[in-house]
Amino acid sequence: MSPAADDDIAFAPLTEVARRIKAGEITSAGLTRRMLDRIDRLNPTLNCYITVCREQAIEQAESLDRMLAAGIDLGPLHGVPVAIKDNIATAGIRTTGGSRILKDWIPESDAPVVSRTRQAGAVILGKVTLYEFAYGGWHDDFGPETRNPWDLSRSCSASSSGPACVVAAGLAYASLGTDTGGSVRLPAAACNLVGLKPTYGLVSRAGVLAAGYSLDHVGPFGRTVADVAAYLQVVAGPEDRDPAGTRYPVPDYSVDLERGVKGMRIGVPLTQPSELIDREMGAAFEAAVAVLEREGARIVEIDVPDHLLSRTCMWAISASELAE
Repeated sequence: MSPAADDDIAFAPLTEVARRIKAGEITSAGLTRRMLDRIDRLNPTLNCYITVCREQAIEQAESLDRMLAAGIDLGPLHGVPVAIKDNIATAGIRTTGGSRILKDWIPESDAPVVSRTRQAGAVILGKVTLYEFAYGGWHDDFGPETRNPWDLSRSCSASSSGPACVVAAGLAYASLGTDTGGSVRLPAAACNLVGLKPTYGLVSRAGVLAAGYSLDHVGPFGRTVADVAAYLQVVAGPEDRDPAGTRYPVPDYSVDLERGVKGMRIGVPLTQPSELIDREMGAAFEAAVAVLEREGARIVEIDVPDHLLSRTCMWAISASELAE
């Protein structure tokens, strides 16, 4: 299947959908029902949702519509349907971690990133697939591995498969994933999305099942940079429950989106690791660098020593921390 083949509001950017809801052009309840119908139709093929919150999502959307009619706007995600990776705690909604050990666990409280998602007005459609505890491999208890909606013969790559798949397939307008060694960045690349691994400590990891506590990050997926900036604005910032969390004020992530890259200094490795990048990927990388240069960025070649050793260190750290 090709997501572009169904070119309707299901594939609109989050920021556009939020604007249309607030303008009264569409309702959150109608949009949520439409999204749930798409999930019913496509999830058996893609296997990206573990738990679908149909009744809760519709009730939440109807409540948000009533609030908007009364002049109450909760923020940039008001009425927008989103999805949450299933290793992030959600009050009253089971959180499996992709493992049979937790297949019936229903947390009593939300992770801070979920609380902030709700407070910003988002509708939570459900919990989405991942590798077991966001680390190992696929667990057959939750069906076959999530398929890539652009090519059903391929995977979405890495543990945040579900968060990437639902956005790429038009089954949510944004999602939250986690990244320990690439699990936001790799699925975003595989599914033609924007995925952000935030600066360490910027987004709270409290209430998230740890895969490697010194390497874990929570990050958003979206269709555009503006979508990801809007979601990051919601979830970033100080949180007492995360001892590693930042204490700095959160800037406006959307304010400079149209500024461009003119004058920006961008580092590019002197040599690309041929064992990791094939010819087609290398050509795409070089083409991207050329675009940045044409737009006025200053390209600076840098030496990245021991890049393979750094991967080995990452696996050693995360494996030992996960085993604790």
